[in-house]
Amino acid sequence: MFTVSRVGPFSESLHALCPGDMIWVRGPFGNGFSLNSGRALLVGGGYGAAPLAFLARSLLTGAPARGVEIALGARTSTGLLFLERFRDMGVPVHESTEDGSRGVTGRVTEVVKQLLASARFVKVQACGPEAMLEALAEVCRSAGVPAELSFEAYMRCGIGLCGACEHAGRLVCTDGPVFSLTEVRNVGPTALQS
Repeated sequence: MFTVSRVGPFSESLHALCPGDMIWVRGPFGNGFSLNSGRALLVGGGYGAAPLAFLARSLLTGAPARGVEIALGARTSTGLLFLERFRDMGVPVHESTEDGSRGVTGRVTEVVKQLLASARFVKVQACGPEAMLEALAEVCRSAGVPAELSFEAYMRCGIGLCGACEHAGRLVCTDGPVFSLTEVRNVGPTALQS
């Protein structure tokens, strides 16, 4: 299953397709989230919720006792995606919106700080805007909780040759898109400025 937001000419074309129409998809590329044991806090910003729904299902399959919770953040309540999908899986959902229209008012990283203070999570797995991921990396470092962060980039070749998805010496298509907390020091705008 794919989730595609209508934002430009390509996604408009995808939304115009009918059931049974053929598309060509390449991937998956690089490294994904780990599925090892331990209670996980998933963190999604906006459209970053889409891959986390699949991750939650994968984490719960065969080992529901290990537990999963998710913190979802968006600018407004309309940007909170898949709330019912997560709840239908039995995943507790912690909501935040920057405008206060639903859940906690503010950024999702503030919710994560409170959740990590409970010391019930052994890892954080996140997908969302790059600024959110960079802020989340600092929150996880401060809390001493390992994290896996999925970065987005335009990928042309997808096999590490063209360099279009390069971030601070790493290629999102082959080295990522999921980076551990220790690798995040070398990814994104913070590393580029240092």
